[in-house]
Amino acid sequence: MNPSCVELLFAHDLMRFVMRQHRLTWMPADIVYFYRHTCVTKFTYAIGMAVIEMTDILKLQIKEKFKHMCESGFTSNRHFEMEMKSSALTEFTNGFNLRRFLAFCGMVTGLAVRFYLHGCSQAPYQAVAVIAEVMMDNKGSFKSSGGWDSLQEECIDILTSDYSSCGCFSRFQLPLFKT
Repeated sequence: MNPSCVELLFAHDLMRFVMRQHRLTWMPADIVYFYRHTCVTKFTYAIGMAVIEMTDILKLQIKEKFKHMCESGFTSNRHFEMEMKSSALTEFTNGFNLRRFLAFCGMVTGLAVRFYLHGCSQAPYQAVAVIAEVMMDNKGSFKSSGGWDSLQEECIDILTSDYSSCGCFSRFQLPLFKT
């Protein structure tokens, strides 16, 4: 299913926020300028900060996932996109929820930054596509969870409480390494 303007603009603004937090220059895709005239972004500062928080909580997993992807022959932007789509399928097999979605966004944007810093300039664009696609594929669940208002509330909850020990990230595991 192709993401709509709202999902793509949201994912782009999230990725741009993450890149700016890392003090990295990143130019948006040309189509984003068109989207800005077509729809209003649903991205907020609270969402961006909650994803940054998730990235920080998941930093060791992101580092290991990056290492695993590099060791397994990661060679192109396309591999990054395929790996992230595969992770999305695994992550949301048992259903969609807002906190898991934010953790997924933290993982994807965190990996995109790492790959960008290692010469994969298209990784942020691929991350945008994957995040928007996950939102579109789970649109019904997203809406039944309360939609954008509930996502905002979840972010504020994350930013004002300590969730690092509740185990809500237990499904985001690395593949087992064969020795």
